This record gives sequence, structure tokens and C-alpha cells, in this order.
Amino acid sequence: MLNIFYNPSYFKGFQKKIWLTKQLKYSVLFNFLVDFYYFFNLNYHNNIIYSGPQMRINHLIKTSKLSGKISVNKNKFDNNYIVQFDNFGESILNEIIKSKNNKTKVLIGPLYSYKMDKKLNDYMSKYPFVKKVVASRAPLEYQKILHKEDLTKSIFVCPSGIIKEKDILKKETKNNKFDCLIYFKNRDLKDLKFVENFLIENNFTYNILKYGSYKNFQLEELARTSKFGIILDKTETQGFAIQKLMCEGLPLFVWDWDINIYQNYKLSGTSVPYWDERCGIKFNSREEFIKEFPLFLKNVNNFYPKNFIKENLTYEIFLKNLICKFQQKDFWTS
Repeated sequence: MLNIFYNPSYFKGFQKKIWLTKQLKYSVLFNFLVDFYYFFNLNYHNNIIYSGPQMRINHLIKTSKLSGKISVNKNKFDNNYIVQFDNFGESILNEIIKSKNNKTKVLIGPLYSYKMDKKLNDYMSKYPFVKKVVASRAPLEYQKILHKEDLTKSIFVCPSGIIKEKDILKKETKNNKFDCLIYFKNRDLKDLKFVENFLIENNFTYNILKYGSYKNFQLEELARTSKFGIILDKTETQGFAIQKLMCEGLPLFVWDWDINIYQNYKLSGTSVPYWDERCGIKFNSREEFIKEFPLFLKNVNNFYPKNFIKENLTYEIFLKNLICKFQQKDFWTS
């Protein structure tokens, strides 16, 4: 039995919204819609999701519907999961602390700012039943560098689930109208031009999705109708868009990025935190692109990223991981 807490305040933003605008996310109407969904604990339609935190919370809402033993935004049980540590998350934590008993346990994260992350550490030092969640191994390394080493023993590495198991099993058969889908996010335009020129010279058809400039349904549709994908992204803590491509069965050729600058620290990372050889091939330079692409193309029909998602990133697995962590005695005594 588990309490789950979330609030759209984390992704609604504090900038002033206006009534008349072509982009819904900047409109007052967006906040009204979000509040309506929140009031009824409804998951958001794909076309009104505009950020990673909103996507994470949407996945959490869907996860909460898997079991009748999950309470949403109500303190009913001893096990508590708070997805965000902002003003809302801190207020919920303080309510739990006031009513705690010797069985109370709290997991918090991975949504928090650098400032609130440090504040959460203070709570963890004071209350041993409060632990932190990060989305992948890379942010765990950040925690070791940015915070006290001993506190990292109280951190749970747990990616969000991104799909129901039954939904990935019934995904449509691919229909390859195009050769390639390029997913581009925060990289040098010269790298994108290099990839485009290569595809053109070799007579591959392709489409480009640039982060912040496409609708979620376009990403899914092009993933279903493309033979393979090329990823140009910087480091990700989870990478929902890339994992959505994997859900659609798209083999990926990933130009990996392994350095992340955070709070003036040079930290290690990757564009694909959750990955194995079933998903495709990673490379790190233009030279490796030329060298590895023929091997990737030769084996493109042998990659099956859906199996990786099914085994690691479903809602059911995420919920199971949460429950198992609450039951892990040595984690809560460390």
C-alpha cells in the first residue's frame, strides 16, 4: 500500500500566461486545463505535454491507476512517494513528518532544483526514514560529487515507467515509408548538417524532429514509419522522447554525448541512460559514424528495442521497483 503525491505546480511555470497565443503552453487556458486534469487525477493528452517533468508526472498518474492499493495525494499509508521536492513537496513531507510512526517511509524525487536538492539533504540527515530518488546512474554520480558521499547510500536509482506492458505488446507493426528519423536536441547544427549530407549522398529518405518544435503524435508516427533513427542529443537523465522511439520498435544509431556541465562541474553522462545492444549502436564521433553505420544498417532488422522497454521501463516494473525498495530493510537502516 502506497501514497503517491504530485502537483502540476512543478511544470506549470511562473511566467505570466496570456489568453491569445498560438502556443497553448503560454496560454492561461493551459493552466486551466492542467488544473482540471489534476482535480480529477486524469492523465494528460499527449498533445498538451510540453516538458520532461510534465511527462514524468503523466507517467506517474498512469502508474497510480494500476492498483487499488495506491492513494493519490492523500496520507493513508505508511509508504510515501513524492515525485517533486518544491514548495508542494516540502509541505507534504512536513505533514508526513508530523503524523509519522515507526513504520513511516518516504521516497522523494527525481524532480527538484539544485537549491531544493541541498535542502532535501538536510531533511535526510535529520530523518532517516526520508530517502532520495534519482532517475539514472548519471545523476547518482552528480550526487556523489555535489553532496556528501555518505548521503548517496540513501539514494534510490529508479527510472520512470513509460508504458503499460500490454500496450507495448500490442504496438502496431512498423510500416517503413521513410528510411531515417533524425532526433535533434541541443547539439551543434554542424553535426546535424553532417548527418543530413551523409543521408542525402547515400540516397536515404529522412525526417528531422527538433526538440521543442514537434507534437508528440508526430514523434510516434514517424517512429512507426521509419526504418531506423539517428539520435543527436546531449546528456539525459532519462530521455523520454528517445525511449518513446524505442517503444515504437525503432532501431537507433546514437551519436552519444558523455560530458555534462552542471553547477560548474564537468560530469560524465550519456544521451541514452537506459540501453543495451538490442536497441542499436552508439558512437562518439564523425569518424565512428562512417565506420559503424554499415554495421548498423546490416543488422537493422535484428535490433528490437521493444524488448528492452518491456523488461525495464514499463509502469508495472516501476511500481514493482518502488514497492521492493520500501520493503528493503537494509536501505532504510543505512
